Amino acid sequence: MPGKYPNGIVFRITNHPVRGWEASFSLTEEEAQKLSRVDQDELKVSSTAKLGGFFSDAAELPLDEERMRRLFEELVSSGPPVVDVATSRAATPPPKKWSENLHIAYDIILQSNSDLWDGLTDEEAGEIFARRKQRSLIGIGNSWRPARRGLVRLGLVRDSGRTRALRSTNEGKVWVVTDSTWTIPEIGSDLKTDEEE
Repeated sequence: MPGKYPNGIVFRITNHPVRGWEASFSLTEEEAQKLSRVDQDELKVSSTAKLGGFFSDAAELPLDEERMRRLFEELVSSGPPVVDVATSRAATPPPKKWSENLHIAYDIILQSNSDLWDGLTDEEAGEIFARRKQRSLIGIGNSWRPARRGLVRLGLVRDSGRTRALRSTNEGKVWVVTDSTWTIPEIGSDLKTDEEE
């Protein structure tokens, strides 16, 4: 169940330039992990109605104008960072240098070609990527997917045409390296995309 932030508030309000007003809640590690794996297409109307009920109930509570003004100003100026996936994808420039993330991502997919997996889904590769980077699985896709997309743009990784079941029971594309004999460059080396050659 969502708890309170350190300053005693239950939810934070942010105004995203694309999506508009949003509310966020403080979660435990376990809650965040569970929610990050939910197939949101399967959420029932009754669940979203309960959220609507919470906001209706909250709207009936007495207002603290001064506190809300201070919180509002603080949150608008320094609210939690939010990522718009479609906007981020469109704005992601092609990689120009062989980065550490590209290096690790390429090695993960290359290694999968030489064992029983024969390629990896983003979900599988993201877990390995998180372990290699010594990071939590929460939000790891925001680092993994741009690296994998960069490798695809460079022509180093491709969609195998196969899929594999994900935890959500949906099917995920299986990614493989294009040429396992390609020599991996030094981190920081300049690169060109297929479009630039």
